[in-house]
Amino acid sequence: MGILPVFLFHKNDPTKRIKVYASLDNASGETFVSDLVLKTIYRTCNVTMKAIEGLVVANIKEDDATFDLTRTFTRNIVPADCSKIL
Repeated sequence: MGILPVFLFHKNDPTKRIKVYASLDNASGETFVSDLVLKTIYRTCNVTMKAIEGLVVANIKEDDATFDLTRTFTRNIVPADCSKIL
């Protein structure tokens, strides 16, 4: 499993891109983001969603390389091992 820096944004507002770290796990069928990531994208502390649609991941180096995420679920903390960051 590798961890890559990417941009994340909602398809309705691509100007609110934030840099996050994506954990690539080919054995997982779901997508998760931390509550803090959603609060940053929406620029509010009142995010109570448990699932969101419309998130897009973009390659940090190639702006035209994007990937639409399926329904994404929130967690308080998304566990990751910092030594796996590529």
